[in-house]
Amino acid sequence: MMRLSRVVPRSIAGKLYLLAALAVLVVSAFSAATVNYARNAERVVQRLESTAIRAAEINSELAMLLERHHRLISAANKTEIRQRYRSNIWDAGNVLANIADLTMFEEAALPPGFAGQFAQLKAQTDHVLRDVASGDRMRTSRALADYTQTANRLRDQMDAHRWKNLSTLRETIADLRNRAKTLIGSILVAALAAACVTGLVSYYLVEDIVARVKSISRAMRLLAGSNTDVRIPSLSDSDEIGEMARSVQIFKSNAVNLMGSKRQIEKLNGWLDIALNNMTRGLSMFDAGRRLVVCNSAYREIYALPPWLTEPGTPLAEILDFWCRREGLDLGLAGGGWHPCNRDDIGKDGHYSRLHTLPDGRMISVDYQQLRDGGWVDLHEDVTEERLAEARIEQLATTDAMTGLANRHRFMERLSAALSHSRDGDTFAVLWLDLDRFKDVNDGYGHPAGDVLLKLVAERLLSCVREVDQVARLGGDEFAILVSGKTVCEAAALTVAQRITALIEEPFAVIGHTVHIGVSIGIAMVPRHGATADDIIRNADIALYQAKSEGRGIPIVFQSEFEQKANARRRLEVDLKTAINEGQLELYYQPIISLASRDIVACEALMRWRHPDRGFISPAEFIPLAEETGLIRALGKFAIRHACRDASAWPGSLKVAINLSAAQFTSFDLVTDVLAALAETGLAPNRLEFEVTESLLLRDESKTHEILHKLRDMGVSIALDDFGTGYASLSYLTRFPFDKIKIDQTFVRDLPDRPDCVAIVRAVAALAANLGMTTVAEGIETERHLQLVEEAGCDLGQGYLFCRPVPNADFLAFIGRSAPVTSLAQAS
Repeated sequence: MMRLSRVVPRSIAGKLYLLAALAVLVVSAFSAATVNYARNAERVVQRLESTAIRAAEINSELAMLLERHHRLISAANKTEIRQRYRSNIWDAGNVLANIADLTMFEEAALPPGFAGQFAQLKAQTDHVLRDVASGDRMRTSRALADYTQTANRLRDQMDAHRWKNLSTLRETIADLRNRAKTLIGSILVAALAAACVTGLVSYYLVEDIVARVKSISRAMRLLAGSNTDVRIPSLSDSDEIGEMARSVQIFKSNAVNLMGSKRQIEKLNGWLDIALNNMTRGLSMFDAGRRLVVCNSAYREIYALPPWLTEPGTPLAEILDFWCRREGLDLGLAGGGWHPCNRDDIGKDGHYSRLHTLPDGRMISVDYQQLRDGGWVDLHEDVTEERLAEARIEQLATTDAMTGLANRHRFMERLSAALSHSRDGDTFAVLWLDLDRFKDVNDGYGHPAGDVLLKLVAERLLSCVREVDQVARLGGDEFAILVSGKTVCEAAALTVAQRITALIEEPFAVIGHTVHIGVSIGIAMVPRHGATADDIIRNADIALYQAKSEGRGIPIVFQSEFEQKANARRRLEVDLKTAINEGQLELYYQPIISLASRDIVACEALMRWRHPDRGFISPAEFIPLAEETGLIRALGKFAIRHACRDASAWPGSLKVAINLSAAQFTSFDLVTDVLAALAETGLAPNRLEFEVTESLLLRDESKTHEILHKLRDMGVSIALDDFGTGYASLSYLTRFPFDKIKIDQTFVRDLPDRPDCVAIVRAVAALAANLGMTTVAEGIETERHLQLVEEAGCDLGQGYLFCRPVPNADFLAFIGRSAPVTSLAQAS
């Protein structure tokens, strides 16, 4: 059996069409039945009416014929009629013939038994006519009476039959009418019932459709209200509403995407607004009609525009007019003052950048970019501070911040410019200066004093030269002077250098101290001593190095043999690097003796360099070079590792003392190197001692003291070397508790001849004893030296009287023989 779902259409239109078709079909069926019944009833009624009327007509005609026949027959016995007897007889015969014809063709309209009675009447008529013809009145009367009785009876029967037919007709018609009314009522009721059923079905369908449409409409309203969480109904329906629901679902998806895009756009707009209004540069955009599209707060602030002039759509002309009137400018003449006033540039294709100076002195950088639609966008930036800073940076880049002189970069620029503009025959000089004893001032009085001294030196240098000459500070205590001119000879350069030397040697008043320094000057002549700036600088520096090596204070002009010495120094530097890498360095040890017991208590490690070609090279020659070139760190690491290794093989508790250079205190690598050496060799930390100079304590005091304390915490001893030769304050002896104080050999050497040296040694020994420190007298070379240091109260001694520095193997051999100190001295 086919399922209903296969018969009923799925679409709403199909359902409605089906419902309408059913309604039309039902109504048409009822209407057709009603019309058919009415027509049938009408035909029946017409037929009945036709039959009854015909029967009534026949009855009436028969009655009339019978009545006429009766009159004719009754009149036959009358005298006056006798005369017309033949005529009556003829008429009576015609009447009977007519009655016979009616009864023959309309038998259905006659009452039952009419034919027999009519035959009887006809026979009695014959009797009457015969009796009348015979003239027998008696028999005629009797025959006429019989005839009359039969005629009356037949007439009554006809009347009764007619009334019966009429009554039956009325009843039939009435019944048909009643049935028709009943049928109409039934049809009306059926039609009403059909209408109700159809209405209910229609109502159900409409309600279902309306409900689903309303739910979809409600969902669409929610979607229109940005509620994208709403569920779309009827998605699974297969009719038009389902199609609508799926379309709405697509709309929802698009709405979700649009909402997401909207939120993203709003977020981007928010970010854009934040970005625009947090830009350090002002931004404005104008359309092709020269109306403002957008601007940010920086743009408003740069030009101090009121809010009503920064609304979108504001004409540029109004902004120009307001700004020019406020600044007191003529709009027609303001082209150089502000970007929008450059009306000749506005509207041009492409891009340009301008720097404008406003009436209040501010400098505004404007970047203008033409747009395709005829508008433009521009960026405005207040670069006043930046330009001032650039000028300041330019000044700093070419000026020494300490002294205000030109720096190395500026000096090289001037020198290069002088070389490029010089012509054949032009000569000028370059003076390369280095202050003498400046380091002593820095170490003795501190860096503030050194800074003041540099400024005073700069002032004196400027006073010695002309305005056309260039004075520069190259860094530290180095200066340079470019003595300009087309014919500056060597004599003139020396005159300037001597004047500078004499002026610098005059005392300086520095922070309450009188300071004496000097200056070493190297001179290079241009173009004799070089065609390029680098060549001239190199040769001037070589002349300076020569001036330092010859005793300082005497200006030296570059000579070609100086370059050979410089090359030799550079070769020595290369050889020193090779010596470090190839193991040409070794340690010698000089014992430190207890003056009370004459026992060896420690040995000082001294660096020696055995050059493969030159033999032994004095430490006085390569140690300063190592400090200048930074190789001292590698030398120090070598000394610590090898000294710890050698001392670990010494008997008893002999200590090894190692000199530390100030360059080794630039980082905490020293502490790491010491820990590594102790761990590698197994030497006890209390057998290791470091000797530092007074000048070290003045360099980065906090960091130096931190490193010394770290070494001290490890158990390593710290000795203050060359005490009395530097500029350190006695307060350093309380800031850091040294284990030993080594009195410089210059004081010990002069003890026999200078009572002041004896007083100094005694004072130092007493001070050390009170502070719980051990005193070491260096440079003991004679018995008189030994006697005096013992009388001064020194604890330990060191010098050639006891022993010269010897290699570790010789020192171990002597200790193995248990020889006295004097024998060791003789052996050395």
